[in-house]
Amino acid sequence: MTIKDDIERLFREHYAAMWRLAMLILREDDVARDIVHDVFEALLISGRSDVSDAYLHTIGFGKKVKQDNAPSVKNSSSSGILQ
Repeated sequence: MTIKDDIERLFREHYAAMWRLAMLILREDDVARDIVHDVFEALLISGRSDVSDAYLHTIGFGKKVKQDNAPSVKNSSSSGILQ
């Protein structure tokens, strides 16, 4: 079995539960689907398929949600105040 095969298996086994979790948190179907997809894409790019169920549902998913929903920080040049 290749890494790609392993990740496809993980995707089939965990996608639905991860999507439901994303929907509970984000309440937006498109965003939830994108974030779950991005978690698996990151695994494929990294070449990691040796992750646990707990990693997929918490750490990997949580990192992606936090990264995608981090507030942007803008520096106002006129007032010098972070907005």
